Amino acid sequence: GAWGPLYVMDYEPAHIKEVTENPYGPGTLYSTGEIARILPDGTVDFLEIKGKEVVTDGVKGRRFTDLTITRAALSSCPEIEKADAYLRYNPESNEMNLYADIVLKQGTESFDKEACLSHLAETCPENNVPLDLIPVYSL
Repeated sequence: GAWGPLYVMDYEPAHIKEVTENPYGPGTLYSTGEIARILPDGTVDFLEIKGKEVVTDGVKGRRFTDLTITRAALSSCPEIEKADAYLRYNPESNEMNLYADIVLKQGTESFDKEACLSHLAETCPENNVPLDLIPVYSL
């Protein structure tokens, strides 16, 4: 679950950052240049550390997601102190989905996630509305 450089094995990405031998067995590892984390269920979260526009190609064609728009819109919600947006690959749909980790302001007793997502849907482009908001204790 920790964030770190993403390497792929035996598949050469278009823009190779680094090539190394697999320290855990046979094979070659290629650096993708992306920062990611692998969750216990096997899904991969990608972190856009530049905070700018992310372009993804998928079943629905090319999509542009400006994570700074999502972060700014989340920060305008009165209950949210901090927010970080990232893309997570969903192997079932073969798509990248937008999620957001949020830190609620201290003393917030209740948080209406659906109201916040509705506000984002009204004020942001469709690609900037997270699929889910995940409350965390700190970022």
